[in-house]
Amino acid sequence: MPRWISNRVVVFGGVASSTDMSAVVEIVNQSEKNIKYLHLSVEGDEMLLLFDLPPKFRTYLKVHAQTADRMGSSWLYGSGQFADGTNIKDRGVNFRLDKSEMGGARYAVSITDTGVTVSRNEPPRN
Repeated sequence: MPRWISNRVVVFGGVASSTDMSAVVEIVNQSEKNIKYLHLSVEGDEMLLLFDLPPKFRTYLKVHAQTADRMGSSWLYGSGQFADGTNIKDRGVNFRLDKSEMGGARYAVSITDTGVTVSRNEPPRN
């Protein structure tokens, strides 16, 4: 069942994340264009749709964390459309994670005029 978590964001699938077992995705519209919609897939079982994102829009969303049965990788995919009808070039990335990173991973999804960029914010090393 879909869950609206704000007036711009609806989530399908996944599970309600507890504070200690969630990953965080930073989403930034770095283009000068309005985004009609942005589609994010997380681990293949959670989908987020974001609507009407103005230029320079930034938000942080908690998503379903990687679980023990999927150790070793973390998948994030983004696509969408600008308000002028131009498709946003999609991008998907599979990140290798180790057991110590289960829950608490941080990702960044940036949208520019040339497409989606997906990256991982590395935790500080001790």
